[in-house]
Amino acid sequence: MDAPQGTPTWVTTFGWAGGLLLAICLVPETLSVYSDRKTDQLRYEWLFLYALGLASTFTYLVLIGAIAAYVPMLAELANVLLLIGMKYVFEKESRGDPLLG
Repeated sequence: MDAPQGTPTWVTTFGWAGGLLLAICLVPETLSVYSDRKTDQLRYEWLFLYALGLASTFTYLVLIGAIAAYVPMLAELANVLLLIGMKYVFEKESRGDPLLG
């Protein structure tokens, strides 16, 4: 179910557009972190709270069937999880620590 029956097409289009814009907001930051291999500006507290908020909202949106909102939110959540992973790996590398130790 994409939108409740009777929802105008422009409303659904507006929802998709907004969701897609939010989903791509983290892409420049993710690419910058990857290319610079620096994560000093990212705090784990913020990343985990952001991920928890996205996961909670994503769950709600799936349960109500708001596909125009939850599909882009899943992309945004994947981006945050990628940032968490890169922060962990790049910080370990910068200290010379083994990745799995």
